[in-house]
Amino acid sequence: VHWDSYSVTDYDQFIDNAYRILLKYRDIYPENGKILIPGIVERDWLRKYKTVEGLKLVFEKMSLRVKRENPLKGSEEELVGNYSAIEKNFKNFFPDLIRYVDEIRDDL
Repeated sequence: VHWDSYSVTDYDQFIDNAYRILLKYRDIYPENGKILIPGIVERDWLRKYKTVEGLKLVFEKMSLRVKRENPLKGSEEELVGNYSAIEKNFKNFFPDLIRYVDEIRDDL
């Protein structure tokens, strides 16, 4: 939602690059990752995270992968119902995360 406030990289460019990296290095992932990565790319899951409708689909698919009963299906309703609070927490948290990563990067 606030991508342009935190990144100079175009959103679609970022996702496409992430997919390229995921596919390039999939040989180093555990077996489950090797199986999942191509499907994530093919179904464009990362881009789906941008909309509530896309998240609904992702939550439904994830709920099917969990063997035990789980509350993932329908989680988008919680997101919508609590959106203001989640957005407020994000806006408080994310700048701290950026500062932390910048500090760690400087120490490397």
